[in-house]
Amino acid sequence: MIDKVTKDLKTAIPTDLVDYLMSAYSEIKENYLLERHEPSELNGGKFVEACYRIIEQATKGSYTAVGAHMPDMIGKLRAFEQLPATSAIESYRIHIPRALCMIYNIRNKRGVGHLGGDVNPNFTDSSMICACADWILAELLRIHNSCFVLPGSPSKILCISQETPACSAAFLGGGIMPPTKRIYKTPLRQYKR
Repeated sequence: MIDKVTKDLKTAIPTDLVDYLMSAYSEIKENYLLERHEPSELNGGKFVEACYRIIEQATKGSYTAVGAHMPDMIGKLRAFEQLPATSAIESYRIHIPRALCMIYNIRNKRGVGHLGGDVNPNFTDSSMICACADWILAELLRIHNSCFVLPGSPSKILCISQETPACSAAFLGGGIMPPTKRIYKTPLRQYKR
């Protein structure tokens, strides 16, 4: 399934950025599932850098070269909020950049990417980074592959599975319907509460 998601994203996003994004995403998920919280959280930084460039490409028509030094990432992400509402979709101006700021702050300020943080890498922070990465990836799929959520169906959302290191998209109750024949569908286990 990760190959299908990657292929679909490459139809609208530069290939190298999708490769960096999916590599970081896979590392986040794999390390999280193996309970290696520090490397899971560290890869959040790479995920943020790839997403920043994706938004930069979508809003400016070009992106910072991979490998180029990018100081003040939080400032760069917050700058997207200043774009005129008519120049970019709200997900690119507000929602995704704010989620990316959360990931980046955990990576930089909580004893993950630098010495001296007041919190060691842990399950809770790692879980937050995984959940944000899942949501961002689902949002990119929604934006670039013409998927949408039907009104009045809050339980019918695209989710990214946390059960495997690789990304697998699934429909819950058929609520997301692409206008083409392209459908992401994998069986979900039934959970009883």
